[in-house]
Amino acid sequence: VLRRGQKQQLQFTATYSDGSTRDVTRLAVYSANNTQYAEVDEEGLVVASDAGETVIVARFERVFAATGVVVLDANPDFQPTPVPEGNLID
Repeated sequence: VLRRGQKQQLQFTATYSDGSTRDVTRLAVYSANNTQYAEVDEEGLVVASDAGETVIVARFERVFAATGVVVLDANPDFQPTPVPEGNLID
C-alpha cells in the first residue's frame, strides 16, 4: 500500500536447482497492468501516482512474479474499528 508520489523498490531473487540464490532485480523485465495508478521502471522502482489498484509483473528468464499495489490517499479522520475482545473465539 502506497501513498501518491511514494516510491518502493522491488527485489527479485532467483533460486536455482542447486539451492543457490542470486539477486536478479536489475536483470528482470517489469511492467504494470495499469500505469494510471503506479509505474515501474526498468530497475524495479515503483512510483505511485493516482489512487487505485494495479499489478506489477516481473519476468526473469522463464519465471514470472507478480505483486499487487494499492495507492490510497491519506485520511486524517480515519478511526479503526476496535477489535472485539472476550468473545467465544478468545
